[in-house]
Amino acid sequence: YPKSASKYRFYGNNIQNMIDVALTWEPGEKREALEFTIANHMKKCYLNWNKDTVDDVVIFSHLNELSHNQIDLSNAGEALSESKNLLKKRNTQQN
Repeated sequence: YPKSASKYRFYGNNIQNMIDVALTWEPGEKREALEFTIANHMKKCYLNWNKDTVDDVVIFSHLNELSHNQIDLSNAGEALSESKNLLKKRNTQQN
């Protein structure tokens, strides 16, 4: 069992690793794309665990907290993928 339990276990340990890597990249278009990819993956993990909808604001807040206030997408003006698109594959497998 892990010795340190994350506050947001449903994201998994890989999310923190991805955030740490993103923080080593130079600011710019590629880093911003990586940050949004991480945020979309976080949203998918959240939905898989909680089986509910989630506002992008919540994901942006969690990402900001996990990055120690170094990644803030709340004012980026770009939305994450819609929940129905992230869960599309799971829904089609259940039918």
